[in-house]
Amino acid sequence: PLDPLDPMDTFVWLSHWPSIYMIIMITDGVPQGSILGPLLFLVFINDLPLHINTQVDLFADDTTLLAATDYNDINELNEKLSLEVSNVQNWAITNKLPLNTTKTKTILISGKRLKAKLTPENQTLDIKLNDGSLEQAQTVKLLGFNIDEDLNFDTHVDIMAMKLSKRIGILKSIKSYLPRNERILFYNAMIKPLFLYCSITWTNCSKNNITKLFKLQKRCARIILDAEPRHSSINLFNNL
Repeated sequence: PLDPLDPMDTFVWLSHWPSIYMIIMITDGVPQGSILGPLLFLVFINDLPLHINTQVDLFADDTTLLAATDYNDINELNEKLSLEVSNVQNWAITNKLPLNTTKTKTILISGKRLKAKLTPENQTLDIKLNDGSLEQAQTVKLLGFNIDEDLNFDTHVDIMAMKLSKRIGILKSIKSYLPRNERILFYNAMIKPLFLYCSITWTNCSKNNITKLFKLQKRCARIILDAEPRHSSINLFNNL
């Protein structure tokens, strides 16, 4: 039997041409697409936190560094994170795993009330990498969740509302071909997960955002149940 950890047993096989295959010796890294690839990658990066002196969150190939400082001393934060980013880069070079600098961004999360107290100088991150500085973004996407510097989640709700509108539109166009139980199945599989994903975080958003999502959910319920526009919202949602 093949040993997936033996570099001599790693090869590429083309299913359309079974007689053609290529044996490639792999001396470092993790072969993408292999059965053990995801597990081996986790083992591969498992020691990264040992080389960093700030909080680091790992999820597959997404790595997030977190640090905090007093609101009126951004220089300390810049120096600390520049050092930690350098540590990450040194680890990556040692392990022959280059950083994707185009996807590496920084964000300063303060909230509106604290942000009002900050001088312009204390609102600018200057995290060094190689010969330049990392891009400071107002919004970053982390595991499908959009985080903004003010923590008002406007961007996340706007993107979610756009996705919901498209999927509700699809449901409306096919509802005449589906019985009610299959419409509910479509809702549970394609629409409801968008409402639930990270909801414990973003449901503290503004009333306007909540109203926007409420109207979309009510529209969806009316489509599923063939209800009139003035039908009670509570009864609609109870029947989903």
